[in-house]
Amino acid sequence: MKLFFLVLVNLFFNLSLLAKSIEKDFTFSNFNEAQNAKELFLGFEIKSTKMGLFTSTVPGFAKKFKVKAEYDEKISTAISTEVSFNVEDLDTDSSSRNEKMHETCLNKSKNPQIIIKTGKIAITDQESNLIDAIMNVRGVDKSIKLNLSVKQVDKNFIVEGSSQVKFSELEIPDPSIVIAKVNDNIDIKFKFEISKE
Repeated sequence: MKLFFLVLVNLFFNLSLLAKSIEKDFTFSNFNEAQNAKELFLGFEIKSTKMGLFTSTVPGFAKKFKVKAEYDEKISTAISTEVSFNVEDLDTDSSSRNEKMHETCLNKSKNPQIIIKTGKIAITDQESNLIDAIMNVRGVDKSIKLNLSVKQVDKNFIVEGSSQVKFSELEIPDPSIVIAKVNDNIDIKFKFEISKE
């Protein structure tokens, strides 16, 4: 029995050594800087129709976000990721719209952070894979689908993806106003690079 216990401890210890964690923070000083960072971003788009006639696209970006990743250092064929950001760091380039998004829609005071987690993702040369992920928004875990690609270039992981979620499915209050109806869809896009070292 003692030998069996020692084998389990040794196995757990060895597996722990193989798993390597990476953390990286990304920061932009303002909306324009985040919008212009074509190779590094975490953003979203919604569509708004005014007076039932004119439809426009409203872009938004996370000015700060954190990425955590874990991969098997020996095998290096799969990676799991977690992306988190504070609600107050979401910016649509409009102070009034930001305030409504932060307070009314996302309830910043009670749920100040949004987190997206994935399971293990294969590192391949494919353009993208459709995977399951969990998005914690307004303090509630919601299942979402991500079109995601993870590529390894030298000692860097390049992660790029997109998802379409809905206000209604995430149970986010409809931000529409009398003169402008907001579409239920939210298009999320992101791209970032993290180093293994």
